[in-house]
Amino acid sequence: MPTSSEADRWRVAPGVTWRKRFGSPVLGWLLVAAGLTGCTSLPKPGPEWSVRHPVDTKNTTWARTLAPAEAEHPDSSGVELLRYGHDALAARVALADTAERSLDLQYYTWKPDATGQLLAERMIQAADRGVRVRLLLDDIGGSAPDDALLALDRHTNIEVRLFNPVASRTFRMLSMLFDFQRVSRRMHNKSFTVDDSVTIVGGRNVEERYYAFGEEPHFADFDVLAVGPAVGEVAPMFDRYWYSPVSIPVSALIKKQFSPEQLAEIYARLAAHVEAITNSPDFETLAKNEMGAEVRRRELTLAWGPTWLVCDLPEKITTDVNDTSTHLAPKLRQVADATTNDLVIVSPYFVPGPKGVEFLRSLRKRGVRVVVLSNSLAANDVTAVHVGYRRYRKPLLYSGVEMWEIKPDVRVRAASQEGRASRKPGGKTSRSALHAKTFFFDHQTFFVGSLNLDPHSMVLNTEMGLVIGIPELAGPTVDSIEAQLPQKAYRLEFIPGPGPCKECGRIRWHSLENGKDVVYKHEPQATFSQRLLVSLLSFLPIESQL
Repeated sequence: MPTSSEADRWRVAPGVTWRKRFGSPVLGWLLVAAGLTGCTSLPKPGPEWSVRHPVDTKNTTWARTLAPAEAEHPDSSGVELLRYGHDALAARVALADTAERSLDLQYYTWKPDATGQLLAERMIQAADRGVRVRLLLDDIGGSAPDDALLALDRHTNIEVRLFNPVASRTFRMLSMLFDFQRVSRRMHNKSFTVDDSVTIVGGRNVEERYYAFGEEPHFADFDVLAVGPAVGEVAPMFDRYWYSPVSIPVSALIKKQFSPEQLAEIYARLAAHVEAITNSPDFETLAKNEMGAEVRRRELTLAWGPTWLVCDLPEKITTDVNDTSTHLAPKLRQVADATTNDLVIVSPYFVPGPKGVEFLRSLRKRGVRVVVLSNSLAANDVTAVHVGYRRYRKPLLYSGVEMWEIKPDVRVRAASQEGRASRKPGGKTSRSALHAKTFFFDHQTFFVGSLNLDPHSMVLNTEMGLVIGIPELAGPTVDSIEAQLPQKAYRLEFIPGPGPCKECGRIRWHSLENGKDVVYKHEPQATFSQRLLVSLLSFLPIESQL
């Protein structure tokens, strides 16, 4: 029995409510949740996590089909560009359908929308054929529900792991808040590898807008399909991430069971959804896509040449941010240092920082032409990033860097065989945003991958990409991009100051509209709320997290 003093402690005086004495019930629940979150820890690695189960992929149809061309081009990789959304999705679906022994997928974001469901169902079909399927997702970017991931993982031939996951699955936001220093470091890599023979690497996540489907804005993005030595580098790096101590099986995080009947029902429901999706008007074009048909015939249109994988190591997220031994940036810097004529940077989130500005300035001093294409404020889907970006526009322009910002109303082409109409039926303007991360060096070599030129990508996240030394791909691609800039982007002009002119010290945006040069004095097409938010955020010390 409690003592009288203890009883008094719990007694509520007349007219005093529990809310007045102890505060809002919401606050109470938050305190309880915080306590539970603080007690939650990640599961310790089990010995079975590191057990390797090699799969023999030497005699697959893909391996046999590609062998003659690979023998004809020793030490070279075959590369095909995936510039358009429908082509990129059709290639992935077709690759999954032609997999015979292994299917390894690594992504930052996997949304449970039409594209996410479509690819998940193809994974199950592959697993039903006996293909070993491994899905490695970042836990913050990977937005599929835990139950959906666990249901996939319960298939005999599918395993799902989460990279650097949030410890508490119930109180995710609080767990992230209390463990921010760890969970702010993410896996941003994207790769799709079949039978250790064909891989897709680039900037696209698994979400409708990366493939010109679903709600706008659609993303203008870039992938490459590669065979040969490139796959020989991507596949082992996937294993390095897969067996990293921070890649945790979803079954170790979530202790939920499904009966065989429940799993069968879940898979059947998914198959029914996917059938409805593929029969919808939006997705009917996918079955007729030429890129998908090319993959199914295993008749790839490849250009051959040297490639190099540049990739952050998974250990990057557990080492000191100043330790660059696990970073891809030094390897990419070597390519940039060798540039003698021109460097074209396509980066949707561009926050170069003082060191980046100084590096680009050094290139200009030795006569290298530097062109930067990024998002305008109106096109940027992450407004906060614009805060960091705009700090460096004037210094870069003053140094002679040519700067362009993508317009928000440019239609993203869906497929290579599609027409070039710039507006949707009925005259409605499309909304778009830049998401491609690609850099071109001297029209000879180019990088395609997941790397944004911002602090989060360079310092905190892990990233990957291919450096491709094939001039017949690099030259025409960068020429095509530059040719479209006047129609699809604003050209920035900086008028140096101080001086007597009203324009001195200001940026102006030039836009080609109906054949005429139109000049904007403020961020074009940006709303008042967007400009206000950027102004307010500029007072916060957030650049390291951009």
